Amino acid sequence: MIFCPFKNLNNLTFAIDYISSVEMIPKNASFTHSLKGRGENGFIFILEGECEFSFNGEKINAPKDTLVFLPKGTKHSYERKSQSIKYIRIDFDAYSIPDMEYIIFSKTPLKIFDKTPDKCVNILKQLTKSFILNHTLSEKALLFELLSNICSFFENKPSKDNCMSVLNAINYIEKNYTKNFEKSNLAKMCNMSDSYFRTRFKTVTGLSPTEYQNRLRCEKAKQLILSYNINISKISEMLGFESVYYFSRFFKKSTGVSPLNFKKLNN
Repeated sequence: MIFCPFKNLNNLTFAIDYISSVEMIPKNASFTHSLKGRGENGFIFILEGECEFSFNGEKINAPKDTLVFLPKGTKHSYERKSQSIKYIRIDFDAYSIPDMEYIIFSKTPLKIFDKTPDKCVNILKQLTKSFILNHTLSEKALLFELLSNICSFFENKPSKDNCMSVLNAINYIEKNYTKNFEKSNLAKMCNMSDSYFRTRFKTVTGLSPTEYQNRLRCEKAKQLILSYNINISKISEMLGFESVYYFSRFFKKSTGVSPLNFKKLNN
């Protein structure tokens, strides 16, 4: 058996042999695989409800919209966490060419997406339809497309090294987001040039340093507006804004409503 992580799939020549795709509403609240483990690779996509997969003392919580990969040979248990659950289950075998060895893409159950992208959801639903209609060629094409999307996700996913490289800056912003500070100093904390730091920071967080600080300010502002009897002027001061006017403009730009209207809408 060959282990090939999803991010390396573009470097591997392989074929899909067996595919089964079905939408399920299981009656059993729990299930444990036999000592032999799973017979095929598989995906579970949660349409409704929530469940939990347990293996080797670890757990994967899988609420609605989660996509989980279960490799061939996995010995895991499943437990329903909601009153009912509905999911798409896809089982398949993949093998290398020309060696004809079975392939797994993870050595243990793996959560692929917390919120599965729409394009992947559409592929999963089309796979189920193709299986019902016995469209074997369509099934294989759709599964290759799904694997390609997952491969691209892992190729672009920030690595641990990237995250660690800007961790000092992230920690500094989270501790000092109410203050006005020179963003160029953040690059110095991480021993990077300003332009390289900004690129790395956005790769990890999806935001620029200023956007990251503003998001923290906005979330804290919402909390203060709703949780405490503090006037807007005081909140503006607490969050480091130069004036109430600037704070109100910032808040409306971030949320679409003024601070006062936000409080009215949520009370």
